[in-house]
Amino acid sequence: MVAVIIMPEARKQLMRLPMWVQMDLRKVMLELAKWPQVSGAKPLHGELKGCFRKRYRDYRIVFTVQDDVLRVVKIGNRKDVYED
Repeated sequence: MVAVIIMPEARKQLMRLPMWVQMDLRKVMLELAKWPQVSGAKPLHGELKGCFRKRYRDYRIVFTVQDDVLRVVKIGNRKDVYED
């Protein structure tokens, strides 16, 4: 088990989404606490090398893992979550 920390920018991104999506993504983030036994998490490459992503419908949770801390750094629609 790891501690899941939602970074301030990711929290803002989450709050901009519809309420039903927020509730579902919070459930997904609870599943992330079981790292490394998380199903469907994939490593990213390019500028986001070192990060992972977890998919939920058309939304993505981008996170990093270091020691026993999982930091959610971005949350958003798949079409623009990877843009900076």
